[in-house]
This record gives sequence, C-alpha cells and structure tokens, in this order.
Amino acid sequence: MIWLHTYLGVFCGWLLFAIFVTGTLSYFTPEMTRYLMPERHVISLPQDTLIDHSFAFLKENASDADEWRVHLPTDRNAHWYVQWRKDKSRKKVTFNADTAALEKEMETKGGLFFRNFHYTLQLRGYGGRYIVGIAAMAMLLAIFTGIFTHRRFFRDFFTLRPHKLKKWLTDFHALAGILTLPFCIMICVSGIFIYAIMYMPYAANSHFERGEKGVNKQIIPSLALLPPAQKSAGADANTNKPNNLNTSKNMARA
Repeated sequence: MIWLHTYLGVFCGWLLFAIFVTGTLSYFTPEMTRYLMPERHVISLPQDTLIDHSFAFLKENASDADEWRVHLPTDRNAHWYVQWRKDKSRKKVTFNADTAALEKEMETKGGLFFRNFHYTLQLRGYGGRYIVGIAAMAMLLAIFTGIFTHRRFFRDFFTLRPHKLKKWLTDFHALAGILTLPFCIMICVSGIFIYAIMYMPYAANSHFERGEKGVNKQIIPSLALLPPAQKSAGADANTNKPNNLNTSKNMARA
C-alpha cells in the first residue's frame, strides 16, 4: 500500500497539480476573459432592448435556422451574443454596447483556456478527458492507499518533528492529507461522475436510445418547442416569411 501510494503520487501528482490549479482559476473565467477582451464594453441597456434587438437580428439573418440561442450579459460577463444552428453548422455574432455586431474580436480564449485545460488538457480531440479521468482514478486510489498508510489518524495528526527535515516533511504531508481528505474525495468522485457516461457508455447504450444523447435529453431540462403561430386576417406581408420563433421544429433560448 505504501509503495502504491508513493508511486501514484510521483507519477500523477504533477498532472493533478496542474488540473487543480487550472480548476481554481476557472472560477474567474468571466473576469479574465473580460480583462483580455476589452472590446466587450459594459452593456447598460435594458434587457428588453437586448432581447428585441437579438430577435430582430436573428429574424433578418437566420430565419431558416433550426435553433436560436440568445446569451445576455451579466454582472460578471459582459458578453452579449446570439448563436444559431443550421443542420450541423453553427454561427455566432457578438454585439457591443451600441448594439453593433463586432466584426472581429481579439484572438484570445481568455479564461476559457484554463477552464478547457482543467478537464481536457487542451487535448479535446486527442483523448484529453480520458487522461484526466485516469488521473482522477489514480488520485482516488492514492487517497485510499494513503488512508491505509496513515491509518493512525490521531497519532499522525499531532506528530510534528521540525528538527528533522525528512521527518518534518513526512509529518506535514500527513497533516495536510488528513485536513484536506474530505475535499479531495469530493473533488475526485464528482469529477469522475461528470463524465461517467463517457467513461462507461455501455449502460447508457443498453437502457437509452441514442446512448449518451438519450441520457442527456432525459436529465437536462430544455425549453419546450413553440407551437406554430396563428396568422390573423390583416397580417403583414412580411409574416409570410418563415419565423424561427413560431416553427414547431425550432427553439429559441434566452
């Protein structure tokens, strides 16, 4: 157990440290992105104005899309944009405080770099999430072998020998491990459960149609599809154009 605990820490500790640091920085993703992209000024327009302008833009430029998304700015994130999907292609347009579409933004991911690194190691298409999952399992194993190694909790917790460097480092390691034990277990288990379907897809494929997508459709809430619009006798000629808000196959999210 001591051998397994030691070498799991040696080989996976550096990677887990990077994952933990970038995960901590991810809490400040909006602030870092806002600092690194100053072209997104603070937007103080009323929310009704933002929604009306967003839908007017979508009606004019994406009336035949399958799905609309409207992302309104918040106190932490000044990003106001609309996004639409047509078949498998997606397009996004960002607006500034003057409701003008930004033709070009700074080429930076901002805080999203740390957020994506936290769970993909910037290897999204190369198995990054699987590597992070293996590291999380290794940490969970290291935790339980560490519990066995330091099973005399009270003696290890109150033992500190500052005059002997090697012994002091061992005592400090045991002290820090005992204090952070609930946090480490919670972080590992919750991180693994987030991608449990991806790590163990067979249960999803057996019990749900379309596997992982079927599970997500069952557990992730979404807006209901809007019914077709009823045309009035004096309807404007422009209403003959297909409206993404009023088509049953489409959905607008705000």
